[in-house]
Amino acid sequence: PFLQCLIPHLPTNLIERINDVVLAKKDAFLKLAEHEVGSRFLEVVIRQLPSPDFLLFFNTFIKGNCGKLLSGFNANFILQTVISACHNLSQFELVLAEVEPLAERLLAERRHGVLL
Repeated sequence: PFLQCLIPHLPTNLIERINDVVLAKKDAFLKLAEHEVGSRFLEVVIRQLPSPDFLLFFNTFIKGNCGKLLSGFNANFILQTVISACHNLSQFELVLAEVEPLAERLLAERRHGVLL
């Protein structure tokens, strides 16, 4: 909770540095996404991303990892945050293109709440 309150008030260049260091590797991102505190931290970071950075973030960490994120207990909240943080329709369509092919599997696994 402390980081979640602090991050929106940090200078932009510090937020960019956090993105550079913490999110530098996909493995680190996925580990953070699965951790209860790590996923909350990522949610706050995602909400702070301006549109061009959002696209870079999406292409680097979300694209190709939606199955892992949607299956995770904590990680599925990351994808929900990504959806709500879309800046425009084209970004939303990118997210939808990643999620839509997984919908049937999620229903079969009785994880339909994730889709809502």
